[in-house]
Amino acid sequence: MEEIIRILVVEDDEVDRMAVGRALKKAGIPVEMSAAIDCTSAIATLKQQNFDCVLLDYRLPDGDGLTLVQEIRNAGIKIPLVVLTGQGDEQIAVDLMKSGASDYLPKSKVSPQTLSRSLSNAVRIYRAEREAALATQRLRESEERYRLVLEGSNDGIWDWDLDTKEIYCNDRIYEMIGLPATGANLTYPLFLKRLHPSDRPRIRRAVVAHLQESAKLEVEFRLLHTSGEYRYCIARGKAQRGTQGQPFRVSGVISDITQRKRAEESLRFLAEASTLLSASLDYQTTLENLAKLAVPRLADWCAIDVVELDLSYRRLAAAHINPEQEELIWELQRRYPAQGNENYGYSKVLRTGNSDASFEVSEDLLTSMAIDHLHLSLLRKLKIKSYICVPLRVGSETLGSILFVSSESGRRYTKTDLELAEDLARRAALATENARLYREAQEAEARLEVQNKMLAQRNLQLLEAARLKSQFLATMSHELRTPMNSILGFSQMLLRQRHNPLKPQQIDMIERILNNGKHLLALINDILDLSKIDAGRMELKLEDLNLAKLVIATTNELRSLADEKNLALHVQADLHNPNAINDGVRLRQILVNLLSNAIKFTEIGSVHVEMRETSPEQLELTVKDTGIGIAPDNLEHIFEEFRQVDQTLAKKYSGTGLGLAITKSLVQLMQGSITVESQLNQGSTFRIQLPRQVEASVSNLNPKLNHRTQLGASTLDSSSLPQALKDSKTPKLLY
Repeated sequence: MEEIIRILVVEDDEVDRMAVGRALKKAGIPVEMSAAIDCTSAIATLKQQNFDCVLLDYRLPDGDGLTLVQEIRNAGIKIPLVVLTGQGDEQIAVDLMKSGASDYLPKSKVSPQTLSRSLSNAVRIYRAEREAALATQRLRESEERYRLVLEGSNDGIWDWDLDTKEIYCNDRIYEMIGLPATGANLTYPLFLKRLHPSDRPRIRRAVVAHLQESAKLEVEFRLLHTSGEYRYCIARGKAQRGTQGQPFRVSGVISDITQRKRAEESLRFLAEASTLLSASLDYQTTLENLAKLAVPRLADWCAIDVVELDLSYRRLAAAHINPEQEELIWELQRRYPAQGNENYGYSKVLRTGNSDASFEVSEDLLTSMAIDHLHLSLLRKLKIKSYICVPLRVGSETLGSILFVSSESGRRYTKTDLELAEDLARRAALATENARLYREAQEAEARLEVQNKMLAQRNLQLLEAARLKSQFLATMSHELRTPMNSILGFSQMLLRQRHNPLKPQQIDMIERILNNGKHLLALINDILDLSKIDAGRMELKLEDLNLAKLVIATTNELRSLADEKNLALHVQADLHNPNAINDGVRLRQILVNLLSNAIKFTEIGSVHVEMRETSPEQLELTVKDTGIGIAPDNLEHIFEEFRQVDQTLAKKYSGTGLGLAITKSLVQLMQGSITVESQLNQGSTFRIQLPRQVEASVSNLNPKLNHRTQLGASTLDSSSLPQALKDSKTPKLLY
């Protein structure tokens, strides 16, 4: 189906409009006609609707065809205009064509053929021009997008003519080299000269392989900038070939990857530096190796200075890319050591703790740094172009500084280089601090080892003294008990004899001798028991016994003491199973110690004794009184040997102060435990947990002796010293 052509006919004569329609119909052109009768309506219609062509009469009610053509073109309406006129004036035709008419056709020559030909040509030309304009617009847009892409990518474009050897480059490539874009003429040989010497052979091989073997052309290289610095670049290209496959030009792009390469190199450098810094705890060797690592990776020469204990500065390490120049670094420091008030370099860094850098060292700056002509001469010999000096800081303390200098390479440091140097300095400072702490720890460990040996020796002496004390007490107890038994025996005989009755005064004196003798014998027995416990010679004689009978009988033995003080003494031993295996004598001794203390320290009230079963295999003995009680601060010391919690009580209440210590040791020997609950003036409660059956295999173990044995065999650390001294059995008064 043919495309319908939409036509606007501008004609005020309806007959002429109909004639045009008949002619187009006879010509076989599928059209869709619209009509306008004057210029005004024609302009309005064209602004509102789209048409493929306009047929207009030269004579119109409100103007002529020339005016209408001009108005249409001035309005920016682009559409084919065919003018029909009854006049054959050539000048009119010329004016119409100049004003923008597509064709001019006298009405006398209008026929289906001429009208069809004029209309078709006008529409065809218009459509061709429109498509060309659209293509041009798309081309412009494409070129603009391409330009924006290139500018955004920051890449350089190159086009190499293999015949002339000339290389076309855009401005970006000249920026990479540091040359002005105007007047520059880059050739392949000149490009090769700009390459780093070690990269040239590889680039030549890559280009030849691409031209001869169609290998992929993608290479990295270093390109010399006019500043003397090498820039890292990557080039990609593709050859254009003739019909025979021979290359005649190569086009491509160059990307500046300096930042990426330096970032990668920085990461590798920091990784190597971290490995080096952690490889040794000798900080001087570590920093010397660090200076060597920094050259030439980060600097042409490097110097490391540290702060001494007297706050003076000392150069610890130096390295130079040229070993012959390294002596200059040391000479500079020897001749002109930092005074601490300089406003540049490591002196400023060590004084302030902040980094100092000059990315471009001018002659004026060198002159301002120099103290005299010799100093300036040495600085010039070192060819300082750029420098960075960073502190070795740990917390708020500055341990030293690292100076990085660019000289022969011509490198100009940047803020990125400063950040890298500061990162490296932080790692070096931590390594230095760790090495210092390690050295101090070794020294402290050596001192501690000496102290340990002294403490171990002292501990052995204390153990030997304790052993001798126990041996002495055991011997003396036996020696004292023999004459004491005689004194007690003769006293009892005197009181019981009936042949020569004694006077009351004599009886009183003998009873005093007997009572004091019994008291002294009890003290001797306590001391003997304590010495046995300390020496580990206390043994339990296990037997089957009735606990209920033992508790009741022992309590009744002491009832007279309670009666003397008008105290109520209660005993309860309702056991489901009263049988047990234990040492009856020592169990009675425990109860006597607790019960006698309860009666002694209770003036008003009562004392309660209870034996009960907490489980089929566990028993609990409780002695509770309403006496004076114990202060909370003294509870933890109540079971210590020779400890009396309140010295004022020693004057009021008699006692050796050994009863509770012996009681606790006996309870532990029976595989039990003892606890106390008490408040001042509200009485005390002692609870003993015991197994129903004491095992014979462990009945003779002495936890206190085991502790002392382990103490003597082990090495003390500094934190265990106070406890070790505490464990020495220095005599104290005990409650």
